[in-house]
Amino acid sequence: YQNVTFLFPSNLLRRLVQFDSMLERDFILLLDLHPSVRWFAEQPMKIRFIDASGVDQVYVPDFYVEFKGGRFLGRNVKRPWIVETKYRRDLVENWPRIRPKIRAGFHEAHMRHSAFHIVTESRMATADLSNARLLRRFVNAEPPAGALEELLDKLRSTSRTTVGSLLSAGLSFPSGVGEQAIWMAIARRL
Repeated sequence: YQNVTFLFPSNLLRRLVQFDSMLERDFILLLDLHPSVRWFAEQPMKIRFIDASGVDQVYVPDFYVEFKGGRFLGRNVKRPWIVETKYRRDLVENWPRIRPKIRAGFHEAHMRHSAFHIVTESRMATADLSNARLLRRFVNAEPPAGALEELLDKLRSTSRTTVGSLLSAGLSFPSGVGEQAIWMAIARRL
């Protein structure tokens, strides 16, 4: 068994974020583009605990997340989260080995006035993750000259609108460019 570490270019953090599973990658993607997330850190802390046989152990959770408020993964978020990402099958098959770490994570979260969450692939299978996958393509794309600025000016001059009415509002570029500019604006949190 070998550990392999990959890097994800986070636009929110403006740095590369390490991950070692596709589940962690998906969680990072969701964090990076979700409007409720203020910032996050991978492998944020070492939590010491004593196991059942009296041996001192160290547990490193996968993420620490701070929120702006709102909702994330179907929950209202006010406090920071300490997160362990696990495939459901791994939880079931390795529960006796994982359980002491999870208990230590809950205890640490309580001490930090945070919440501890186990995030599985089924918990992440949301429209938010699908949207993040779509938006990721537009984060670093280069819009045609002036398109993003014109779109943002049009948005500032209206109180409420829909994508359709915005695209038909007399923008000076073709609709395909307008759609691309809208996705870029959303992806960049403009």
